[in-house]
Amino acid sequence: MSPIIQINELTSPDIIEVITPGPQGPGGSLGMYGVFISTTTQINGGSVNTVSYNETLESRGVSVIDDTKLYLTYSGTYNFQFSFQLHKADSGTDSVDIWFAKNGVDVPNSNTTVMLYENNGKAVASWNYVDSFVEGDYLEVKWWSADAAMELQATAPVTTPVNKPAVPSVIMTVQQVMHTQKGDKGDKGDKGDVGDVNPQMPIILEATEAARDAALASEEAAATSEDIASAAATAAAADRVQTGLDRTATAVDRVQTGLDRTATAADRVQTGLDVITVGADRVAVAADRTQTGLDRVATAADRAATAADRTATAADRVQTGLDVIAAQADRVATAADRVQTGLDAASTAADRAATAADRLQTGLDAEATAADRVQTGLDRAATAADRVHTGLDAEATAADRVQTGLDRTATAADKVQTGLDAATTAADRVQTGLDRAATAADRQQTGLDAAATTADVS
Repeated sequence: MSPIIQINELTSPDIIEVITPGPQGPGGSLGMYGVFISTTTQINGGSVNTVSYNETLESRGVSVIDDTKLYLTYSGTYNFQFSFQLHKADSGTDSVDIWFAKNGVDVPNSNTTVMLYENNGKAVASWNYVDSFVEGDYLEVKWWSADAAMELQATAPVTTPVNKPAVPSVIMTVQQVMHTQKGDKGDKGDKGDVGDVNPQMPIILEATEAARDAALASEEAAATSEDIASAAATAAAADRVQTGLDRTATAVDRVQTGLDRTATAADRVQTGLDVITVGADRVAVAADRTQTGLDRVATAADRAATAADRTATAADRVQTGLDVIAAQADRVATAADRVQTGLDAASTAADRAATAADRLQTGLDAEATAADRVQTGLDRAATAADRVHTGLDAEATAADRVQTGLDRTATAADKVQTGLDAATTAADRVQTGLDRAATAADRQQTGLDAAATTADVS
């Protein structure tokens, strides 16, 4: 910056002070902030766990103490936004609860439950929390799960099939909430060195002495005029007056030269003032542009807050869809149980059909035996043909035996029919179970379509 020339009229007019402004102070900050991560996997300790951080990426007015506490150096309202990589290494469906603690006390209504499904299931827990703090307050994030295999997982970078960076187990960003916050005013510059003696002052002093001599000469001329008789004295006084006038004229010339130089210096000062005015105008324009930029930053912050609210609403809708899917899965499981019951009933019916078949085979065997007996009877009837009366008796006996075999055959046929009816009933039950399973599958598909529609709307 150009030096500023200032004449100190209060102390001495022959001293010129050259004041050099100091360096410009640092610009203002748009609030306090911090970015913290954890590059290690944090396991479930079996009780309430506290999220920890081992790296600081950005920090101004926010720091981590004791590995877990987000310490705030300045009072204000802050927005905490995080993302946790949840992972479980066992099968089944498990949950994890996540909440906040302020100065060691759990924050009411701050808990959220996240569900993980199947073996090696993963999920990202991510939302934000806004609250007001005073200097020295701190915030912690707590989590708990009944599943011992639940963890906050960190993974290393990979190079195949493509290069991908590492996945931190925890990412936490902290930002002070505000519209516009100006920074501290810069330090005042050092006072400039004292300048040299005004080069015009000797001329001014000489002119002053000449004027004083002229005044003395005038007084002497006035005194000698009283004695007009003394021509010599008058002539001498006249010479002195002339000499004083000459000195005065010389002094006047020098004063004029000094005034000309002063005018030139004044012109230069005026030029400097004009430059300063132009610089002030530019500074004003820059200040206006800075204010416009700050207004735009505030608008962008408001839009970001609105987007965060919309993201939270979409997350709630996705969670509702997941709950609907879980309910549909429970219904499908119930239908599967019913199908299994139907299959068990079919198996029992099949066993009964096999028993009936065995009984039918027994009846057929009995019928074959009866047929053999009929053949024996016929043989005996042929043999007894000569014995008419004896043969007739034997024939009657054989006819009775044939009737008995036919009765047994009819009984076996009835049992076979009963077994077939039981098998038909079992088949109908199996078909009913399959129809119920198909209906449950249709309901599950309808739930999945609803979840997909909700996700598209979000």
